[in-house]
Amino acid sequence: VQAIAEDKKGKIWFGTKGGISIYDGSVWTSIKMEDGLVSNNVLSIAIDKNNVVWIGTDNGVMSYDNGEFVSYK
Repeated sequence: VQAIAEDKKGKIWFGTKGGISIYDGSVWTSIKMEDGLVSNNVLSIAIDKNNVVWIGTDNGVMSYDNGEFVSYK
């Protein structure tokens, strides 16, 4: 685990060398490159006041909001 953040709904986001794992208190969900990440090596995660998840990878920065990724290279 390289990064951890909690969103406003109480989900815990874990950034790893293998993508993102999200734990909602009972269910684990994984997000990887085949799901839209620009890299599986997630170095940082931050969640802003609007509950947008910001993801820093070794291949650029992304935002994740309402199930959609936006890449910023």
